Amino acid sequence: MKIVFFHIKQSSTKHSSTKHSPTKHSPTIQRAKQNHLERAFLYTKGRPFFSFFSLRRVLIAALILICISASDSIGAHRSTLLRPAAAVTQAVLQTADAIDTAPDASDTSGPSAAQPMFVSSEAFSESLKGARIGDSLPVSRAMAAKMLALAFFSENHIESMDREISFTDTTPDDWFDKYINAVWVQGCMKGGGDIFEPNAPLLLEQVQAVLTALDPGHKIRLKISDANKSKPVSYALWTEIYQNLLRALQIQDVQMTDFIVLAAAGNNRQLKDWYMISDIGPYHHAGLNMDSYIDKRIQILERDNEIAALLSVADTSPWMANAYIVSAEAHSVTVFSGGVERTYEYAKTLADAAGKICDIRIQGGKALDVQIMSDNVSGAVMRTSATEIEINQQALVRNPNFKVYSVADGPVKWKDMKNIIVGTDMAVFVLKDGRACAGVITKNVSPVKIRIALQTTGFEGFIHKSVKLTCSTAYTVTAGSKEKHLKAGEIFNADELARQGRMFVKPDKNGGMIEIKTIARNWPGGQSPAYAGAVEIGLEAGGYSLVNELPLEEYLYAVVPSEMPESNGLDAAKVQAVTARSYAFNQFYENRFHQYGANVDDSVSCQVYNNIPASDVSRKAVDATKGLVLTDDGQVISANFFSTSSGMTASSGEVWASPTKEFPTASSPYLVSAKQYAGPDYGDLSQEENAAAFLKESGLDSFDSGFSWFRWTVDMSAAELAASINANLKARYEAAPALIKTRQDGEVYRSRPIDSIGALLDLQVTKRGAGGNIMELKIIGDKAVILVETEYNIRYLLRPSRYLKDGKAITVNRCDGTFVENYTLMPSAFFTMDKAFNPDGALTGVKFYGGGNGHGVGMSQNGVKGMIDSGSSLPEIFTHYYPGTELKKIEA
Repeated sequence: MKIVFFHIKQSSTKHSSTKHSPTKHSPTIQRAKQNHLERAFLYTKGRPFFSFFSLRRVLIAALILICISASDSIGAHRSTLLRPAAAVTQAVLQTADAIDTAPDASDTSGPSAAQPMFVSSEAFSESLKGARIGDSLPVSRAMAAKMLALAFFSENHIESMDREISFTDTTPDDWFDKYINAVWVQGCMKGGGDIFEPNAPLLLEQVQAVLTALDPGHKIRLKISDANKSKPVSYALWTEIYQNLLRALQIQDVQMTDFIVLAAAGNNRQLKDWYMISDIGPYHHAGLNMDSYIDKRIQILERDNEIAALLSVADTSPWMANAYIVSAEAHSVTVFSGGVERTYEYAKTLADAAGKICDIRIQGGKALDVQIMSDNVSGAVMRTSATEIEINQQALVRNPNFKVYSVADGPVKWKDMKNIIVGTDMAVFVLKDGRACAGVITKNVSPVKIRIALQTTGFEGFIHKSVKLTCSTAYTVTAGSKEKHLKAGEIFNADELARQGRMFVKPDKNGGMIEIKTIARNWPGGQSPAYAGAVEIGLEAGGYSLVNELPLEEYLYAVVPSEMPESNGLDAAKVQAVTARSYAFNQFYENRFHQYGANVDDSVSCQVYNNIPASDVSRKAVDATKGLVLTDDGQVISANFFSTSSGMTASSGEVWASPTKEFPTASSPYLVSAKQYAGPDYGDLSQEENAAAFLKESGLDSFDSGFSWFRWTVDMSAAELAASINANLKARYEAAPALIKTRQDGEVYRSRPIDSIGALLDLQVTKRGAGGNIMELKIIGDKAVILVETEYNIRYLLRPSRYLKDGKAITVNRCDGTFVENYTLMPSAFFTMDKAFNPDGALTGVKFYGGGNGHGVGMSQNGVKGMIDSGSSLPEIFTHYYPGTELKKIEA
């Protein structure tokens, strides 16, 4: 879920919901009222109803609707957790009397009495910090559906699911629709015919149906009888059952936390529907009314910042930890936390408090006490983790309520730990009892230096089992208070100082190169890679991490030859230097590897670094383009590039899914499909016959046609393809379930867990992009038929590698007569197929005709060489591959 941060000023006088008239309801609530009343009327006229929709249930629903109409504080975001009428309250199951915590010893279907899975109501209450929420309120079917959906699916997964439900009483505009769809897909909740009754209370017999579907081992038992089966279950009791269900099914994605509610959409006009701000950040709360919890600390269950359940009110006069003081007046104090600004009445006067960090105790719009922290520390941040911040080579323990603010560019803003970029001195850290309680970003920084997390040999991970290194000059290793001085060429083993903590390795003279003996790269003669700058050795579970810090321009010295073949010449290296600098600029701010103390890594995950050593050509190219980057609308672009084109490039939105796994999606204006060859037009390459003709033509006059990957072929048997698909299918589905769908009924495809298609019967291209790249592939097996979206999933499933136990190596033949064996991915998604079938019609093998290597978006590295050879200038190359962008110089 995309998190939106707000800067909102809210007065303490707005604690009640005044945004809407108490007699008006949102369209969703009005529809719900009308639907319930219409059904109640129709049932009394003899309309057939389903066995679990009892008359008692209809009457309860009608009473709830009466309560909705009578409420004086509804607002636009009516909760499904409502104040019920007295008759409903009396009917609600409030305690765990219906729960059997100790099954009969003769019952072998469930756990033994000595090992009950269920936590009793008393134990459940004791685990809470305050009064339980919802003891006398019925839980709705919609709210139960939401909680169950979040138990099994992430919010992004729920959002990206195909809508399979066809109930008449829920629409895509209703907050609960996507959750009802998710539980329908999962199979744990059903409706009756064409209705689900989302606003009706959940009955005990329906809870039993859920447990029967999800808990076949009967780890959770209900004492269900004719007398109680049709009774509504209270919200509190359902959350108790829900938590036990999470335990029984070992689901750990739903977490318990607590926070202070500072702003909700019902009492703040600037917030989006179903969004609220807590003292620890924004949350989404579909279906729950948070207005009555303003300035209270509550305990919740959440997943992906979506509140699954409210558990208890933990404190009505809570301490808000580590808030930023915006201003302090004679009788008030304004603080900022979580993304919202709040003003509280305060009887005392605070002198020189603005800009300080404080703990503030609040109650109903008033500040009862304010405690200001004055101690702070600053310096270069070398590494950050969930528990520590390393500043000036000293580890500073983080307070559990550590918060990050920024005043670098205007009013205070809410930030995250990843916004404090390692390797920079951009923040002041405030201390409380010797621990860091807050970080305040005071200035913006530029990537003058960059820190690279070095992967192991083969780029298989970040944890090195051992580290041995040396240096071309004398060098010093520092660990805590220990210093070890070594001569040039002398070997240092990290195990020697491991007990002293994190180790820092620096050459004693400028220009010294640190050679790491325990890493292998593609250096000439099998030489171990050597690194400019400094190297840090971190202690990790199972070994060590390695970080190399050096100036950005020196980093590019070893990126350019690792990404662009030196044989392509100086001008090609200059082009690569500009794109690599632009790409690194954005990667620096993403700060993805801060837990290791790095901004980037040295693999294709960012840019390949020092896999091939820096050369005279790469140094000249970087120096000649110093500071130059590509920009669009004043912003440095993420200049994507790849190895070789097929004669066409691809649009970014037809290659990569959005963060929420929507595909296809919008393409960046400078990353669109473009022709890379001269000659005849093959027509619309999204059409299969045109793409086939184009990809089988090896004589094109293309910028890339002189390179081995311009055209390639690979032959694989049906058995070899099936082995590759089945070996990789489960992992690819789990990585992106919305992008791999299984045929269910007829030609309807749904996202479903899958690990095998069985024997391969056929492969069919079902969608291509404007550049001819395959966007969607149908894979037909004898056990399942699947649709696979995005080029990476397709290339990964059809890996031309040996998976059959007794099979031979798979060979990819390139257009220059060379070949590679057992390639890690299908070289590109620009391919067509000739399929072979036996006389019985069974698929026996496939010959793939492909073009290019890589994802196909942005700049072709070998195409750059082709353009230079044809006389293109550097500005013409940038305009060709990144249309509409400008070349600008950034100053350090």
